[in-house]
Amino acid sequence: MNWWLFSPEIVVAVVALLVLLADLALPDAASRKGLGVLGLVGAAVALVLTVFFALHGAAPAEVFGGLLAFDTIAVWFKLISLATACLVFLFSFSYLDRWVGRRQGEFYWLILTALLGMMVTAAAQELVTIYVGIELISLSFYALVGYRRDEKESTEAALKYFLLGSFAIALWLYGAAIIYGLSGSTYLVEIAAGLSGNFGPLAFAGMFLMIVGFGFKTGLAPFHMWVPDTYQGAPTPATAYLAVGSKAAAFAVFMRVMATAFGSHYADWAVLLGIIAAVTMTWGNIAALPQTNIKRMLAYSGVAHAGYTLVGIVALSSVGASAVMFYLFGYLFANLGAFAVVVAFANRTGSETIGDYAGLRWRSPFLALGLAICLLSLAGIPPLAGFLGKLYLFVGAMQQGGWLMTLVIIAAINSAVSLFYYVNVIRTMYFLPARDETPIAAPAGVSVTVVVAMAGVLLASFYFQPIISSLGAGAAAVLSLVP
Repeated sequence: MNWWLFSPEIVVAVVALLVLLADLALPDAASRKGLGVLGLVGAAVALVLTVFFALHGAAPAEVFGGLLAFDTIAVWFKLISLATACLVFLFSFSYLDRWVGRRQGEFYWLILTALLGMMVTAAAQELVTIYVGIELISLSFYALVGYRRDEKESTEAALKYFLLGSFAIALWLYGAAIIYGLSGSTYLVEIAAGLSGNFGPLAFAGMFLMIVGFGFKTGLAPFHMWVPDTYQGAPTPATAYLAVGSKAAAFAVFMRVMATAFGSHYADWAVLLGIIAAVTMTWGNIAALPQTNIKRMLAYSGVAHAGYTLVGIVALSSVGASAVMFYLFGYLFANLGAFAVVVAFANRTGSETIGDYAGLRWRSPFLALGLAICLLSLAGIPPLAGFLGKLYLFVGAMQQGGWLMTLVIIAAINSAVSLFYYVNVIRTMYFLPARDETPIAAPAGVSVTVVVAMAGVLLASFYFQPIISSLGAGAAAVLSLVP
């Protein structure tokens, strides 16, 4: 068994255990501050191992009897999850010093357990394994969202997330049980074979319930009702982690399930997902326009981006799959960079109101520049990574032709609409007078995160073609694609 291919997961699990034990054993809060560094080192080592496997072209493989896959999709989404965790560790240090105080070890442990769940989910190709990975992610985030348990807003957000999340995963499990009963297997490839001549109304109902569960985890409308309150109430590092890492892992398994288990029944679900994509991006952008809280605005923005990403899954081709992977890669840098600036600004001012960002270009030119570049990438302005990601998503859909051309037009219009609320933040920072002229200094961890984010959204565009070529070849080899 090629268990060494999953050494990154082993590293994360071991470091998570060490952080938990050290948090219990160390005598005071001061001595526990190094636990964040330990967690960061563990995630970084796992990231290096994953990059090593990716660069040295380890052959696709299966382990644990086919429960987990080592392939392009698994490796790429593990890279996204690990990079997200490393950056979240970096800019959470200053946040925790101000907001959490003594309970730092638990926070870092939860980041690592959620990371382990993301890595398992990205590689899972069997229903029970998928459920275990999703639940590990969910349970960790329920606690992370409510981590400021002495604050009403955080507790309410966690309770809402927990109740809706439990309901959604119950629907997913019911759907998975129906599919298992009809196909006789929990393995995705065997499900496809079992349903080849047995895809009637009951099978569609099971698939639909699974789509509902995935829709909740990815923030698709109308299953997104938890997103704005959860994003606003959660600690900002947890919000950033939830917005990127959890969403990427959910899209990884969503794409694998729809392509592998239900790919031969593409005509039965493509229009449904197309409608969901159109509603999601439209509602997310419209709801983001009037927002005055920047975390809430980014929450609705995330809903819209989930709609764009779904376009790649609807296309169901090697181009569409590679576009999904590249798009979420660019989204990683842009979103985490924006949230890092939000952390730095809130630590200094105590505010998350967009109007209070007025004059930020004078108070902190570096933070203003970082936030502007990240927002422009989210808006899809060339030559940033967000533009190329959206363009490739649209190309993947256009190549399929037919009604997908209408979906591309809807997505293009929505992308134009999103400019209004992204540019409004930039206008506030650069053209409105400052309400307070006190300079804002960025902590070291935030500064590193913002620099990495700016470099990521810029460099990804320069290396677009090599990345897309490798992803496309890998996706074509992995997915059970339809013509």
